[in-house]
Amino acid sequence: GRRQERRAARSVRGGIGASSDADCRMRAPSRSSDAHSLFGMASAALAEAISDASRSPASLLGVGSLALVPSPLSARLFKAVAAELSQAAPQPVLPSPPLPLLRLWYGSRHVERLAVSAADDDWAVEVGGCSALPSLSSLDLPGARLTAHGAAHLAAGLRALTHLRIADCHGLGAAGFGVLCGGCLQLVSLQLPNCKIALDAAAVRTMVDRFAGLTALDLGGNLLASAAVPPLCSAPLRLLRVWGSVSGDDAALSLMDSSCLSVLDLGWTGATALGLQCVSLGLGAAPRALRPSVHPLAL
Repeated sequence: GRRQERRAARSVRGGIGASSDADCRMRAPSRSSDAHSLFGMASAALAEAISDASRSPASLLGVGSLALVPSPLSARLFKAVAAELSQAAPQPVLPSPPLPLLRLWYGSRHVERLAVSAADDDWAVEVGGCSALPSLSSLDLPGARLTAHGAAHLAAGLRALTHLRIADCHGLGAAGFGVLCGGCLQLVSLQLPNCKIALDAAAVRTMVDRFAGLTALDLGGNLLASAAVPPLCSAPLRLLRVWGSVSGDDAALSLMDSSCLSVLDLGWTGATALGLQCVSLGLGAAPRALRPSVHPLAL
């Protein structure tokens, strides 16, 4: 009994798979490697428990039960479990990672970056409505299915956001754009590619006034009125993407006063070589990256 227990304990201390005391003395791991091994085992066990909790609402793991797990372990666990869940039961029409998994981290001040595909209004109402992730600074929502209703909850509940990306969200609309400009006032990067939003001068001017620290803006694949482009020149933008959102040289020439720009994307705008040359001259120095216009008829 006890002699066998002591022998098993020596085997565990010597490393998994140790065959004898002599063997243990020859290749006994250091304390750091032993701790690393135990840490890995504990992390794997915790990840398995989280996976089970996310699949079973009746699990002992409750809302916010992992809020105190520190970074970067928190981020690794979340990513690993989310990948496992998506492989086990792929559901592309539902938000991924699923809400049951995200709920385990509610209240955490260690979750700063999050990417969720196919997020809808229900997702936004829950996550934003209860300010579930108070330290979230970067949010990426590819393939989102949000309306102005969901956008309003995100803007109201995620005040710490500095980077926001909502892609291919055709339900957002000008109303959703407006409510986003009413919150998230700490944004330095706003990306809304291919959201098909029709923006006039008043909407863009409001955005510029609200987001005083905005340095990166992607409005590619939207519909900017010609009068909506000049207000962008008063923002301290270093990166601007308006591919497919404006047309002709007039819109491009109105960006000549944007002295801070280092990256400008005018792809699929119909701007001519003469227009692009004028833009470069107007900026005082050629931007580090200037994507010229590509007209589909020229391919």
